[in-house]
Amino acid sequence: MTQRKVLLPIVLIIVLILVYGVVHFGFSKPSLPSNTPISDQLTQISATSSMESITTAVGQNFEITLPSNGTTGYTWSMTQNPDATVIDYLGMQTEAPTSTLIGAPGAQVWQFKALAMGTTSFTLRYARSWDPTDNPSTHVVSVEVVSSK
Repeated sequence: MTQRKVLLPIVLIIVLILVYGVVHFGFSKPSLPSNTPISDQLTQISATSSMESITTAVGQNFEITLPSNGTTGYTWSMTQNPDATVIDYLGMQTEAPTSTLIGAPGAQVWQFKALAMGTTSFTLRYARSWDPTDNPSTHVVSVEVVSSK
């Protein structure tokens, strides 16, 4: 009986340490997908680094697709807006995960249209909005709009 009283707290402490380790260190942000072109009229750019530059023509629509996992609280938000005279921000859509697994990541698709020749940039931040200690990822996109001729 005395041996059980001693072993039970030790086993309980070990289980708590393991659960804490899995919860605290076991979850990570999804990796970023590779570039995938989708049509001549629409250029899709996928995040592969923390900074990218793209060139597009006046009148062309383009998308920035970034993986996100809202079920873990991680989402992208625009923290620096582009110059609205150069490109028009059309909106953002959320794509559901392609996997049926619980907690599988989906994507956020940011849509733009090139309005006039020039350069601009914008910054997207990937973080949990309620966690001030979170170390966010940022993705800076520099856009050069050239003549459509």
